[in-house]
Amino acid sequence: GHCQALSPEWAKAASIVAKESTSRLLKVDADEAPATADALGVEGFPTILFSKDGKLFDFVGRRNADAIVTLALQ
Repeated sequence: GHCQALSPEWAKAASIVAKESTSRLLKVDADEAPATADALGVEGFPTILFSKDGKLFDFVGRRNADAIVTLALQ
């Protein structure tokens, strides 16, 4: 349920970020790519990770398009 609720917000955020930046938002479906989720250390779903300067960190904030875009464009 949480993944389904996040999906439209993620799609909206990805569209905005793609128009305003060279950054991109990616989605990994752990059912389809469990090795990738394991390699990223994902333990719960949905998990939002950001990468900056080669480091991964957990997203802390509201799970809506505005909050995701704000962080992605910093």
